[in-house]
Amino acid sequence: MLPPAPLDLLRAELARRNLDACILPNTDPHQSEYLAPHWQGISWLSGFTGSAATLAVTASFAGLWTDSRYFIQAARELAGSGVTLMKLRVPHTPEFIEWLCTELPAGARVGIDGRLFALPRYRELEQRLQAAGMHLEDAGDLLAPVWQERPGLPLQPVYSVEALLPGPPRAARLESVRSQMAARNLDWHLLAAVDDIAWVFNLRGSDVPFNPVFLAFALIGRSSATLFLHPEQVTHALKAELAAAGVTLAHYTRLPEVLGSLARGSQLLLDPATTSIALRRAIPEGVTVQTDASLPAQAKVRKGPEALAAIRQAMVRDGIAWVQMLCWLESALRSGQPVTEYSLAQQLETFRSADPSYRGPSFPSIVGYGPQGAIVHYRPEAEHAAQILPEGLLLIDAGGQYLHGTTDMTRTWALGEPSPVQQTHYTLVLKGMIALSRAVFPAAARGVHLDVLARQFLWQEGLNYGHGTGHGVGFFLCVHESPPGISPAASGPAQAPLEPGMVLSNEPGLYLEGQYGIRIENLIAVQPWPQAPESGFLAFETLSLCPIDLRLLDLARLTDDERGWLNAYHQRVLDALSPGLAPAEQAWLHARCAHI
Repeated sequence: MLPPAPLDLLRAELARRNLDACILPNTDPHQSEYLAPHWQGISWLSGFTGSAATLAVTASFAGLWTDSRYFIQAARELAGSGVTLMKLRVPHTPEFIEWLCTELPAGARVGIDGRLFALPRYRELEQRLQAAGMHLEDAGDLLAPVWQERPGLPLQPVYSVEALLPGPPRAARLESVRSQMAARNLDWHLLAAVDDIAWVFNLRGSDVPFNPVFLAFALIGRSSATLFLHPEQVTHALKAELAAAGVTLAHYTRLPEVLGSLARGSQLLLDPATTSIALRRAIPEGVTVQTDASLPAQAKVRKGPEALAAIRQAMVRDGIAWVQMLCWLESALRSGQPVTEYSLAQQLETFRSADPSYRGPSFPSIVGYGPQGAIVHYRPEAEHAAQILPEGLLLIDAGGQYLHGTTDMTRTWALGEPSPVQQTHYTLVLKGMIALSRAVFPAAARGVHLDVLARQFLWQEGLNYGHGTGHGVGFFLCVHESPPGISPAASGPAQAPLEPGMVLSNEPGLYLEGQYGIRIENLIAVQPWPQAPESGFLAFETLSLCPIDLRLLDLARLTDDERGWLNAYHQRVLDALSPGLAPAEQAWLHARCAHI
């Protein structure tokens, strides 16, 4: 007899608790994007492995809501799971809250785990359900009683980067936070986002895939700083190092208790986007709570000159590995050596791992051959990866974590003779990428103001792409760092002002389901406009270094300025990468960076 399916076990638990439905977001108590296995409940229940989703389960229906980046992937992974794909932002398909309000009767009880819902999302859900006559209940961890093989919480070592990375030491970072607290008359600052905590304490870890962070909370006072984590993750030497900076350690689970003991009349700042309703409820009534972006979050996105210099080194190291991989691929295909999407991703890891500063990928590598290239967040698996042939298009989107910085780059590569239509589509995407790269804008500009630059040439042909054009990138931290961002969104990261030192991606694309995908991505840094640094205008410095495939260009569609930008970029690639390459790889790079 087969064991009960995970969904059946969850439904039995809902019935036991007299709940009509439950909502499971794909996150953890820190609102992380990439999750430790302990928090991957949606994957256990449905098989979906994407990073953005919400699962709603009733006695007779289970629906997974995700956005256009994951439509094709989700349709494949949910097949046979009993979970229905519900496409977000598609006409006539309700958001999960609308669906619950429509499908459940008045008086229905909807359960959540309050640790997983940030304040804005919880409040919207509560208001909408109450208006429909329903009850929202914090039922705690609904998976704990039914997920018997659930992985435990991660307990990987935490390590100091105080002597490894440029920038202020932790004592100075803490003092900067405290000075801002004093200016705002704050007594306490609660931190829940793991990258904020890693940044301000100059620590890193490996509790979460792809991001060098550890699961922790922090409470910073005017003269104290407490780090809430599992003590066994910290060596005696590191404890002493932290103590010297006035940092004390407490167990990960003790934060609600400590919050509950704060004195009446004290002032506390928290970031509502990363603080859960469970933590907010632990704060006593007599404490005045201010809500705003966390103070470390506002500082860490502005990389200083030393950090940007290190990031440029990371781009050189990553670019060398990319060129080695692309050169190897073309040689392998010419010789008839079998190459799959998965084995090519592993080959890139092999080249990267030769660098002693490499610490692993910054996200799951996307290697999409032919139709798989149209799956925006496609992740090849060894047993299902397609064989790559010397024809068609190949899309590779991969990033690395180096002690020098975090990288993220996409190239679309022709493996045979491209069609005129493919050349047209590729050139339209490239023109948008160049237009954003060359943008000059006033200091008050936001990402939403610049997004159209990357889309304009596609729009002129009635084409578009469904994802944002750019996201913030951390410094040996999260590859998706908020704020800032570049997208058409009316709220969120795209509304954050762009400031010098911010690093973002520039990645327009085009995806034809069942045919191919095209995306070209470089990382860019916001800098004062070089032609007039004191004017108040800003511009972008392109950081990533790897050739752009000239064989896919429709040269007639490029202006003289665009050709000039591309020639100058390829000269930079040649100058920066050639010294780290073997003679045969240098010759290959010269051919790929030919003047046009």
